[in-house]
Amino acid sequence: MTGQTRRRPPPLPPCTSACCATGAGRRTVGDRVRTTRWSAPTGDADACAEGTRPDERLVLRVGLWVEGGTVAAARFRATTCATLLALADAACEWAEGRPVAEVAAVAPPVLLALLPDVPEGRRDRASLVAAALRAAASCVPRPIQPPEQEGAP
Repeated sequence: MTGQTRRRPPPLPPCTSACCATGAGRRTVGDRVRTTRWSAPTGDADACAEGTRPDERLVLRVGLWVEGGTVAAARFRATTCATLLALADAACEWAEGRPVAEVAAVAPPVLLALLPDVPEGRRDRASLVAAALRAAASCVPRPIQPPEQEGAP
């Protein structure tokens, strides 16, 4: 892709959720499912990864766009599990602006703290989302460092 300009994900649509409109703060699972703002194609991302749970027919694909070691944009595509959609949406929002190394180390409790109303029987979705984020972050191309010259300071 030398000489080509990479496409960035489309800009986020304005949030129409009641919590954003009223300034009430934290979005719930329901709010996030109604307005999955970070759901978008991931094909042009700098790094993509997929997480699956075939026994439950869950599939999540996460794409990261990176600039200078920081996640500039994060988007996802997922199967239609409301909790998976909400957690992926919250995770992509959380990842934007963070160093790739921090995203590469994310754990499920961090994501569950973003959505405390996740039902007990669906909290396992956070491990799928965290694994996909970590995998995508581990696929980010590292800049090539020139070999050190002997005798260089």
